[in-house]
Amino acid sequence: MTKSDYKQIVSNAIWDFQKAKFSGNKDKITFELNNLHNVYIMLASRNIEGNEKIRQLILANE
Repeated sequence: MTKSDYKQIVSNAIWDFQKAKFSGNKDKITFELNNLHNVYIMLASRNIEGNEKIRQLILANE
């Protein structure tokens, strides 16, 4: 995977989480928060733009 692929994964995860928060559905929010965790774990060792934003979203919503 290229760096641009990783950036797309990060932006999709953030966008999906924001949509879930806007919907107010607790199940969707929980699912997308879990998805954020998975993306963060996958990319923690890489220097990808947006990874810090994911970390902040996780910490703010737990």
